[in-house]
Order: sequence, then C-alpha cells, then structure tokens
Amino acid sequence: MKRSVLSLIALLPFALSAQQVQELKQKNETPVAIEAKAIATDLPLKHDYTPGKTNDQKLNKLKTYSYVEIGKTFYDLQTNASIGRRIMMHPDGTISAVWTQDPTGATNFPNRGTGYNYNNGSAWGAVPTARVESSRTGWPSIGVLGDGSEFITGHISADGGWVLSKNTGKGKSDWTSSIVADDGVNVP
Repeated sequence: MKRSVLSLIALLPFALSAQQVQELKQKNETPVAIEAKAIATDLPLKHDYTPGKTNDQKLNKLKTYSYVEIGKTFYDLQTNASIGRRIMMHPDGTISAVWTQDPTGATNFPNRGTGYNYNNGSAWGAVPTARVESSRTGWPSIGVLGDGSEFITGHISADGGWVLSKNTGKGKSDWTSSIVADDGVNVP
C-alpha cells in the first residue's frame, strides 16, 4: 500500500505537467513550428607550417588566417586545465610567449620543458630548439619583475615542485633556473 502511494506521489508532477502542456495546446489555436538545423563537418586540416605563409584553407565563414611560427613541440597537452599566463604584451608593444615544448617526441617526453620566444615589435626570434630549464617541466607561466627581468614558473614533473627561471631582461636568453618549491615545501 505504501509503495503504491509513494509511486503515485512520485508520478504526480509528471501528470500535472502533461496536463499543463495539453492546456497550452488548446489555448493556442495556431501552432508555431520551430525548425533548427545544424550541419557538422569534420574536415581534415592542412598542416603546412611555412613561416609567414598564409593558410589558404577556408574555414569559419570562408576567412583565411595568417600565422607566424614561434615555436615547435611534440607535446600536445599544453594547458592541463591550468590558467597560467602564456603570452605577455609589454607596454612598448613587444611580446613574450611561453609554452610546454618537447623537441623530439620521444616516449614519455623526457626533454619536455618551457619553450620561449620574443617579438621585438617587428619580428619574432628564431624558433627555440631547447627548453629554458635544465630539468623536465611543464605548464609554464610568464611574468615581469620590477627590474625589467622576466620570470617563468614551471611545474617539475618528477616531484610536483616548481622551478623559477629568470633572465636579465625581456627577450634575453640568459636564463638561470632554481627550484623554489619541492613537493610543497619551500626550498631556500
């Protein structure tokens, strides 16, 4: 008896909503038909990465996009859901950019680390072939210190710590790195 009463109570909201829909249909003498169409396509992308060349594949309302290659990587998990700053435009119009790079694509990405490039206002630097740090890192963030030097923080993959890399000024390649946190414990 209790089960049938509980079942009736559970089904009551559905029965009432069905009646409301029926009433609306009776009041509306001219039904309105809404038709929605969506077309999904899966086109292969053209991967011709010639620096300075315009991509001629037509996508997104037949727009063409040009691009400049600033770095290369075989590592495809760029963010790992992190929200770090990867591109920084300086007040003078120059740009610094970082990304997780691995130049070889070897199993388990042993050379994974921070890729860095700089635009001096008119051109990007050469595509880097080596990571900034000496240890395996990932998911970098970039910033500028009060003295004008840049810093990059990167996650150490071996123990979950952090590496801080610093140069002497924007666009400089004289990076020095030190471990600032090791397994959640600050290291002097």
